Parts: sequence; structure tokens; C-alpha cells
Amino acid sequence: MDGEADTHSAAPVARSAWECQLFLTLADCPACGGVGLSMTEFTAGREILTYTARCATCAQPRTFRFRPSDEPEPVYPAFGGAGPSQIIDAGQFLDIAERSADLVPADPAEFDEAHVAVDPPMTLDDAYEQLTIAVAAVEEALKFVPAGAARIPRSALWAASSLARYDQEPEIFERDVLDAVLAELAQAQSAYRPVAG
Repeated sequence: MDGEADTHSAAPVARSAWECQLFLTLADCPACGGVGLSMTEFTAGREILTYTARCATCAQPRTFRFRPSDEPEPVYPAFGGAGPSQIIDAGQFLDIAERSADLVPADPAEFDEAHVAVDPPMTLDDAYEQLTIAVAAVEEALKFVPAGAARIPRSALWAASSLARYDQEPEIFERDVLDAVLAELAQAQSAYRPVAG
């Protein structure tokens, strides 16, 4: 979902600064095809939020405009309120959840020197944060499941990677599967809570 828009009414809603920052890291560069933009300027108007960023690969500038949400800014690492995102789709949220969860073992007893030796070193606090982000991301994916439906519809996706995954692994977008993934991540998160600072 491209955040660029010529009019306020056409601009998608951004529910939080955290969501916007994540959107920039996922955005494609139309010039070189690279993924990931670095923010260079931010302007907050009363009716529009403007982010200027450069491609991390070729430095091509891009500008994105969003409408601020009417809901209060959620507490990090929550991405937004009750409704689904307009700038990051369900498949991207699932990818974020998997990448965050893959950084740490599900059992804190298995957190060892291999995790501390990374640069920068990962702490138990960091591990807990990554699992908390993973939980929040799966919760976001579930918001795309329509009421009474069994899965996220393909029409609710727009990122090329999400559409490709839907065609290859449609089962991961089923409500029951997402609920099971969320329960597993929440259990791991709970295991880290007592040992995190």
C-alpha cells in the first residue's frame, strides 16, 4: 500500500509513529527495487503526516503522506487500534512476527552465549521485547479476518510477498492457525517475563 497521495482524503490512515517507522523499513524503492527506507524528514500537520525518506541502497528520495488516526496513540509495541492497518498488510505482519520470534528460543533456559555474542549483544530484556513484538504483529494479522470468516481473504492483501505467500501457503492465513501461533508466542512471552529486567 503506497502512502503517497495528492489529496488528504486519498491518504491512508497511519495509526501510530511505530507503524509508520515499520512501514518505511518494508517499503520498496521503485528506482532500484531495494527494500527499506531511512527517514530523513518528518512533518506533522493537523490533517496530514508527511514522511520523507531515502532508499537505503540508492538514496532515491520518496515522500509518503498519511492521515493521523482519530484513536489515541497505542502503547508500544502495539501498532494501532481495533481496526486493521491501511499501510501494512496481514502477510507483512506475519513476516514481522516470524522474524522477531526467530531471533530467540521459545524457552529462556535455552538463551545462551550464542545470543549474547551477536552485535549488539542481545539481553533477556531484548528477547522479551522481540516476543512482545511478535505477539503484537500476529494480533494485527488477525484484525484482517472478517467477522464470522475462517480466514483472511486474499483481497485484503496488497504486498507482492504477501500475495505470493497466500498462493503458496493459504493455510497460514486461517483464523485457527493464527490463533494457535498467537497462543504459542504468548506462552513464550510469558516464560520470558519473570527473567526479563
